[in-house]
Amino acid sequence: MYVVFYVSQWTILILFYISTFFSCTVPAKPIKLRLSSVRRLTVTVVWSSPPVTATGITDTSKLKYYVAYQNLESKARKQISSSTTQASLNLDANTRYKIQVKSYKEFRSSVAGSWSDPLTIKMNESGKRCAPRHKIFPPSSY
Repeated sequence: MYVVFYVSQWTILILFYISTFFSCTVPAKPIKLRLSSVRRLTVTVVWSSPPVTATGITDTSKLKYYVAYQNLESKARKQISSSTTQASLNLDANTRYKIQVKSYKEFRSSVAGSWSDPLTIKMNESGKRCAPRHKIFPPSSY
């Protein structure tokens, strides 16, 4: 019975250290989310990796990203995964979208950070010969 108690203490101690390690190394939210290019109804967004974890610790772990984009008229939301700091999205014409990015650890997708500050854009009509103009809204306009 004494041995069982000893093993239980070590198990609890090891679990404590593992949970402390992962909670300290949760990635911070990606920064500088912006449009890189627009071709008809395909937009490419780019962002910068967070330089430190959510708790301010420098972390060199390999990150991957979830990119979520929501049609603000229909409220339909889609999410893709990216292994780089850019993603191309196929969007609908004449529609406003909110785009956000979240980083997660490559080795464990459950260790994910917070969503980035949103980028809100409005796609114009497609199929015109001239380059379409797409409007970017500041964060306070949605």
